[in-house]
This record gives sequence, C-alpha cells and structure tokens, in this order.
Amino acid sequence: MRGVYGDDCMDRSNVFRKVSAHWVPKNLTDDHKGQQMMASLDHLTRYTTQGHDFLEGIVTGDEPWAYHYMPETKQASAVRRWLHSNQTDFYEQDILKLVTRWEKCVEKVGDYVEK
Repeated sequence: MRGVYGDDCMDRSNVFRKVSAHWVPKNLTDDHKGQQMMASLDHLTRYTTQGHDFLEGIVTGDEPWAYHYMPETKQASAVRRWLHSNQTDFYEQDILKLVTRWEKCVEKVGDYVEK
C-alpha cells in the first residue's frame, strides 16, 4: 500500500474500492448488507411517519459536525465559520437526497449504492 496526498487515492485496489469519495471494503459481508438495509428501512419508515421533520433532525446548519476538534483550535473555528457561511439550501439539498439513497440501499438489499 502507498499513501498519497491531494486528489490521488491510496493504492488498495485488491481490498478497497472508492465509492462516493470514500474508501470502503470491496466486498460487504451478508451481515454488513443486512445492517445497511435495516438502517435504510428504519430511516425510510421514520421519514414516512415524520416527513420533512425527520430530515431536519439529521443535520442542522447551525451545528458543526467537527466534534473531534477542541473548540479552541483554529481548525474548529475555521470549520464553524465555513458551516455558518453556507445557506440552509446548501445542507437541505443533500439531506433530501438521503431518501433516494435509502431507497436504493433497500432495493440492493444493503449492497453499496454508487452514484
């Protein structure tokens, strides 16, 4: 294996593949597929009963998701500024796409959903 920086990828072609800009194992076990499908079914069920309110609870534009940073660090401040600089529409578009992704995951019985 070799690691590189920038837009290049790590050379792990025998074990991993790139799916939606993330490195994931090449083959999911049946258990992993079942877990993914059940999570997607749960999210779809909650979306069906709660509607748009469920999606609003997933990510809010006023809360940074950089919990691994200490609040006093420069990185956390930069992330917080960037998150607050985006309009609500920036987040809402991708959150609304989750419903389609969950449906695809259920259709594929928990297998990877590629773009």
